[in-house]
Amino acid sequence: MKRASKLICLALALMLSLTACGNQSETQENTTETTTEATTEATRATAAPYTTTAYQKIDNGDGTAYLFYGTFTDTWEQNTDGVLILYENFEPVDYEYGDAPWFNDRQFIYSVEIQDGVDSIGSYAFYWCKNLTEVEIPDSVTRIGNSAFYACYAIEEITIPDSVTVIGENAFASCESLKSVTLPNNFTAIPEDLFCMCKSLEEFEISDKITSIGGGAFAHCYSLKEMTIPASVTEIGDYVFYYCTSLTSITVDENNSSYADVDGVLFDKDITELICYPLGKSDTDYEIPDGVTMIDADAFEKCETLTSITIPKSVTFIGEFSLSDCPNLTDIYYEGTEAEWNEITLEKYYDYQSEFTVHFEDR
Repeated sequence: MKRASKLICLALALMLSLTACGNQSETQENTTETTTEATTEATRATAAPYTTTAYQKIDNGDGTAYLFYGTFTDTWEQNTDGVLILYENFEPVDYEYGDAPWFNDRQFIYSVEIQDGVDSIGSYAFYWCKNLTEVEIPDSVTRIGNSAFYACYAIEEITIPDSVTVIGENAFASCESLKSVTLPNNFTAIPEDLFCMCKSLEEFEISDKITSIGGGAFAHCYSLKEMTIPASVTEIGDYVFYYCTSLTSITVDENNSSYADVDGVLFDKDITELICYPLGKSDTDYEIPDGVTMIDADAFEKCETLTSITIPKSVTFIGEFSLSDCPNLTDIYYEGTEAEWNEITLEKYYDYQSEFTVHFEDR
């Protein structure tokens, strides 16, 4: 589990980036001409017969034209205005990747209207609907499944009603334009990788009802600037703020019983475990407080500003990759002897000395 959240997020992001390379001709700025006319019934080659009422000519700018026939069933509709409507009698399904019935025509979905009466948004329901810009979620919905809105690149804001009590992992991951999210007032747990790769998310307020933040929840949120952990949070997973390059501080409510911060750096309550050093801090030198015994995995990974770190002799454990990929880190000052340094448990130790010089008290 140590790097599971980060690896899952990176793997999904890589899969999408590789797939997207083969679809670069499908630009979001399509020139659309809609012509309404009487037509005969048509059968799409990829699915069951659809009722055809109009067609839409899509010019992608590369000379390729596509014909999209509006889809109308007794439980849902995808019309030629780019609106996907789930009727009140729609029975939600937890889909696998690519199984949603509108998946093959997802590039023609610009908005989603869920009628009152639908009680759930299934897993992968709107996966990779990359042109989706808005969605209306009624109060009848109580659950949003895993990866339900994964890679909806164009959506900028979303409001989740208070009726929703369950949100699955990765539900909004890779929503690259997402800037504003309103979670239900009574929501208590942020699931793993919920906002992973939401590159435009600049701020997010964690309510005082939240008790846990899942691993990788805000990983790769490059625009996230500040984070406040309320007193209610008692559990923070691994790699929650991984590669948040603009994050300047993590502030913890002083009444929190599990966590604390020192100058915007996240620690456990007793200041014995250094959990996360914000990558957006501008300091070039950092001195770890005396009494800290553990430096968590990934604590400083990819920090580009630090040139030196002072480590007290109280430290007995340094997690995997905690000091890796810090391009300007040249010096580690250890306040103990070389013999004491060699007694520190270095998880998945590699030759740190190839990246920086360790200075000891007895030298």
